Amino acid sequence: MRPRTEPPRTALPIAAWQVAPLLGPALARFLLAVLVLCPLLSNAALVRVDFSVAIDTDDLDRYPVFGLNGTNLPFKGSITLDTSNVPLVIPAGTIDGDDLYASDFYGYGAAAIIDMDISFGTKTWDVSAIDSIKPTPSFRAEIWFDAHLESASGPSFMWAYFTDSDSTLRLGESWAPPTQFGDTVRMVDWAWRSGSAFGSNLLIERVFIPEPRQGRIIGLTAMLIGAVTLRRRKR
Repeated sequence: MRPRTEPPRTALPIAAWQVAPLLGPALARFLLAVLVLCPLLSNAALVRVDFSVAIDTDDLDRYPVFGLNGTNLPFKGSITLDTSNVPLVIPAGTIDGDDLYASDFYGYGAAAIIDMDISFGTKTWDVSAIDSIKPTPSFRAEIWFDAHLESASGPSFMWAYFTDSDSTLRLGESWAPPTQFGDTVRMVDWAWRSGSAFGSNLLIERVFIPEPRQGRIIGLTAMLIGAVTLRRRKR
């Protein structure tokens, strides 16, 4: 399923034309602005991808990872994406050079990422740290999933890398060929003698976020109805 691109059809423009004769010049101009802006309101769905995994630090005695040491340490985070950014789609069975894609790949660029909440111990990652991933030479994106974010079932796997001056984080790394998804997580604390941590069985969950467009339309409609009601009472 691809993100829809057709502007939403609402009852607001129809209702606006019906009540326009009842409004004064100022309100009529406001109504005209609403009519112009309505088609421009985004039809995008906002999707938050939550992930969780238990990780173990490699050296339990000497080198902590961002201040933490131990086994089965909980690591959770979320990435929110705007699906109006149409993903790069690589269908299963695609051959690029000598590489065969075993499953569908849906890649989103950094522009699609509108919010992130990823931290472990003293470390927090943001969008500026995300790396591009090229599963094979012909394709590149910042974050990959095995299904469209708006599909009926949603994705089961994700793949994203983050690198900055003091850390590396790899979500969904695969030990198999790069054209297959994995469920492992690895992080390195470069600021503390290269302390590292590893986890497997990365779980992800898709959550749809209510669209801001809906709230704006409801608010504009309420203002319009209120203005008409007030004008009628003054007559």
